[in-house]
Amino acid sequence: YFVLASLRIKKHVYWENGFLLLTSKGRKKALRVLRLHRLWEVYLVRQLGMGQKRVHHNAEMIEHILTPELEEALTLLLDDPKFDPHLSPIPSIEETR
Repeated sequence: YFVLASLRIKKHVYWENGFLLLTSKGRKKALRVLRLHRLWEVYLVRQLGMGQKRVHHNAEMIEHILTPELEEALTLLLDDPKFDPHLSPIPSIEETR
């Protein structure tokens, strides 16, 4: 309940016809978290040699604390990857702003 209330206060979600929907701001926030998660997965596989099956949990732990500076450094280091190790698309920086 607390998380939902927090998302509503931040105007990331709203109720419509009994459904909880993302606002434009909420969609951008979700895409940013997804971008950071997938960038971190790419880093773990390419730079640290972790197996694809092992990276998800580690990425979940760090995706929320990556700063914009670290995001930029990862993007440059990894040559702005378009897909994660599982071949899922990585949202562009423009989609998250």
